[in-house]
Amino acid sequence: MNSESLPDYLTIPGKTIPSFHCRVGKKHDERQPQPANTYGYTVPSVQAPTPTSVMALDYFASDQTWGNILAHGDFDYIIVGSGFTALAFIQKALELNKNAKILCLERGGFWLPSHFQNLPIPFKMVLGGPSETFPWTLSHLMRDFPETMIETANQDKFWKDAKSLLNVTSADEIKDGVFGTLQTAIDDILKKRVSKIPTADYAESALLAVGRQSPTSRLRFNKFSVSGPLLAVLERQRQLAKKDEEAPLEIMVDCVTKNMTKGDDDNFVRVLETSKGTLSWTVCSALGEFSEKNTDSHVKLNKGTDPTCNVNLQYTLSKDDYACWDVMDTATYDTIIQMAGGHEHESDIDWWDEESHAWIKTKPAVDTIRIPGIVHESSTCFMGPKASGGSVDELYRPHGIENVHVAGAALFPTAGSWNPTMTMCGCAQDLAQKLHDIECQEKK
Repeated sequence: MNSESLPDYLTIPGKTIPSFHCRVGKKHDERQPQPANTYGYTVPSVQAPTPTSVMALDYFASDQTWGNILAHGDFDYIIVGSGFTALAFIQKALELNKNAKILCLERGGFWLPSHFQNLPIPFKMVLGGPSETFPWTLSHLMRDFPETMIETANQDKFWKDAKSLLNVTSADEIKDGVFGTLQTAIDDILKKRVSKIPTADYAESALLAVGRQSPTSRLRFNKFSVSGPLLAVLERQRQLAKKDEEAPLEIMVDCVTKNMTKGDDDNFVRVLETSKGTLSWTVCSALGEFSEKNTDSHVKLNKGTDPTCNVNLQYTLSKDDYACWDVMDTATYDTIIQMAGGHEHESDIDWWDEESHAWIKTKPAVDTIRIPGIVHESSTCFMGPKASGGSVDELYRPHGIENVHVAGAALFPTAGSWNPTMTMCGCAQDLAQKLHDIECQEKK
């Protein structure tokens, strides 16, 4: 599709990799050489009402409710963000205290009720990052972590609770139209041939976060998504609140947290400024993973006056990163070759070439198989002593602040796992447990 023939809001950005359905088969022709409205139909306009305004009636805080929150809202926890760690903390906090009053502030709209891998193929370019959840059970994957984090992760309950929350299931146990006989065959082949892949130590079925299957779902495999479970918690709390048995969970979308201000006489945050008005108290969350010990990667304040974006976050690939990328490419090719029956069958393999838009016999150029960007960046707010550069103490609080707590991969001193989600959720659940324990002690 020609970028010049599209309205501005539909223009395809440069240097992007097309959806997968455009990357297989024969080379495609330009499908729409003329402007979209050549034959007289109108260009779509802004939709009204919006999905958010419709859902607000049943799920999100309405303008009237938000006005009441600003005027006299009283909450035990205010959570910034609605991702994995938010779900983990909310679920655990309400399990420990059914009357906990929680407000969740989400910067974006609640627009994706399913994991992106469940969406039709063209939409899968929108988001990235599958939810594999390999636990960090090996000590070398938690290098330089504080002893308290290691002790927490060594508790059986830590992994059990996180696994239950995410419904973690081994791929060979899913047994549906996607994972079944084919998965078993793949496992058998790779276990027998893993010794022929120089960069591989072992082969096993992936541990996947699996969405709960509904009776009416036609999805062969439902990837875990936060939205459904979070709305389920919200609905449960709302129904119980109607009976005066528990407190409702409030979610406010399209609400940017702009600033947090300490009180004059203590180290507690007393004012929380948002794009929709001013509140007090908060919990922050973040996630990520990246290579460590790289002096060219940093987070630094800039001269901007907007506290929501007055930092420069720089990630620079090191020689080790490039070497790792090369190893991953080689391992991928080696795995494909072994899946095809070994090197004796390598000549039978066709490789997809993005430049020619056709199948070729030689491996495609490196720059056509790599997607620019990073995933699972971490350690921007790691737990450790302030003297050694740490930002967060053992209770997940920024140093010098008593009542703001951080969740997510920003806490990790090093990025030891390629899939940190379960560890992130486990730490968020641990935070909820510790705050509950502190509250119980204070009441004695």
